Amino acid sequence: MFADALGQYASLDCDVRLYIGGEPRALPDDLRVATSIHEQKGDGLGPRMQRALLETFAAGYDRCALIGTDHPTLPSAFIDHAFGSLSEPKSIAIGPTSDGGYYLLAVNHFFPSLFAGMAYSHADVFDQTLARASNEDAHVTVLPPWYDVDDAESLAQMRTDLAALPKDVAPRTRQWVDASAM
Repeated sequence: MFADALGQYASLDCDVRLYIGGEPRALPDDLRVATSIHEQKGDGLGPRMQRALLETFAAGYDRCALIGTDHPTLPSAFIDHAFGSLSEPKSIAIGPTSDGGYYLLAVNHFFPSLFAGMAYSHADVFDQTLARASNEDAHVTVLPPWYDVDDAESLAQMRTDLAALPKDVAPRTRQWVDASAM
């Protein structure tokens, strides 16, 4: 899923800045050129995401999206929609997941309130983040819902989706799914 997500993001008209914790992972050769690797910094998910945004803005980007790597069937159109919705100053786009979190958070301005004191890994993360976003003087776009793969139910959903999607969608994940079915 990790490699497929990076491949998908690298195929879009954007730069990919990969933030990882610990030792850098070996990237497949076809993704190495399209991805810059950065160390996650911060104590916990919120501070790490906040730091990634700050570093990205400091590097000269005027908009960015935080996207996970555990939803290999995520339509690229959702990501394009997120970036397209950032045309107005002070904009936020957020994509809810079926488990109450979010798969994407895109901004064109730094909003510290989206992260300050925020708790993660519970069923109200999306709702709480959306409430915080709504309290900002910002244009907020809610993207279509999707799912991330983190339990047996979402794994089954991914298998069903992969069977119905073109073979070029998530090829590495598809190979793993096919091998594990044997």
